[in-house]
Amino acid sequence: MPISFLDRPTTYPSYEDLPKVPRLGPDPCPFTRLVIGLEGSLCTAVSVMNEERDPDAPWEPYCEESEHGLVFHPISQDLLCDDQPISSIQTKVGHLSRWEQAWLMVFDDCNPRPPGDGVHTIWAPPREGEEPDDDKTGLSLMYAAGEHRPPNYDKPLVVKAQDKAYLTVHEYLTVIRPYLITRRQDILGSLIISTQYDPSLPADTKLIASGFGETLTVETEEKWMGHARGRKIMWENLNDPKYAPGFAIEYDPEVFKLFV
Repeated sequence: MPISFLDRPTTYPSYEDLPKVPRLGPDPCPFTRLVIGLEGSLCTAVSVMNEERDPDAPWEPYCEESEHGLVFHPISQDLLCDDQPISSIQTKVGHLSRWEQAWLMVFDDCNPRPPGDGVHTIWAPPREGEEPDDDKTGLSLMYAAGEHRPPNYDKPLVVKAQDKAYLTVHEYLTVIRPYLITRRQDILGSLIISTQYDPSLPADTKLIASGFGETLTVETEEKWMGHARGRKIMWENLNDPKYAPGFAIEYDPEVFKLFV
């Protein structure tokens, strides 16, 4: 779409107002080519994959320093959505948005009931705007087994176009990445849900953010690489004649293990 047309004064729809069309294969949205590390600067932590989203192919830097300042990759000025300018988008972070409820489920088997002992289990009035866990007492479980109840991240992050009438890759990136960095400790906690399941992740764990749309994903670098390779294999298989429409894709343990 010509830039001159995009820059005309107008109002574009939000991402939520766009019709959602199911697609087979990689998401054509340019943002899904980004490998977004949460450690370091944009120049050292953010890279661009090729158009095939091959994690093992050479990456390009998202930006580089020069004597005249930062030089950004051309993708930075692409439309956030591949084929439609949008004015805003609401995004949640997958593990964070599910963390509170997942944590509560950890203790379901223990069947805790208020009022608790005030030491190992603490019940209290729910946080503002939240419903109580126990209707009879109006209380919520706020502390159990040495852990405080996680924050509620159910409210999405709203990113609105500022510089132009439509969102670009760069404008979205420069909002969501600082948002994730400032919540790093919570992200690490959400990845294990509870120390009842797994030990805490080291504070220096390398994290990668990826995805696009209603939900962003943040994973450890190792997990991200495994999933990215698995998706690449799956997309390649979609073009295989044996996976023609009407036939189920066969279970392949070599592919499946990349997703766990």
